Amino acid sequence: MSGTTSVTTSNSPNPAFLTAYQNLLTQAGNVASQPLQQYQGQQVAGMTPDQTAAINTVDSSQGIATPYINQASQYFGQATQPLWSGVQQYSPTAVSQYESPYTQQVVDATQSQFNNQNAQAQQQETAGAVSQGAYGGDRQAVESAQLAGQEQTAQAPVIAGLENQ
Repeated sequence: MSGTTSVTTSNSPNPAFLTAYQNLLTQAGNVASQPLQQYQGQQVAGMTPDQTAAINTVDSSQGIATPYINQASQYFGQATQPLWSGVQQYSPTAVSQYESPYTQQVVDATQSQFNNQNAQAQQQETAGAVSQGAYGGDRQAVESAQLAGQEQTAQAPVIAGLENQ
């Protein structure tokens, strides 16, 4: 067995398919070479009877709330008027006529006593700083502020209690 065998294979499209493909390319070329023709027909569908009826219903309901808005406006105007014309409006002067005439005198006397005590405490604090050679230093201002805060914390509840009575 010393012979040589040769096999040749050929792959080519079916001749009928190749002819149909060539015809398709020719037709596509013909269509592509023609100018664009814009569509001249109707582009939006017309309204249906239901759509037309819905639009008319919405159109005819415009302003339907106006009587209610007007009535609410009248009620609001009435609500902002005093119920009785002779009722006195709120003011500190109006309230003071119902307070004891002695309350302010008691509050003023108590506040005067607090002011006297505060002045004495401030003098003692300054004297302490002078005796220690710290008068005018940055810590003296901190100590004065702290003393004032403590005085206010002690006084506020007492004054509030007097005003409340």
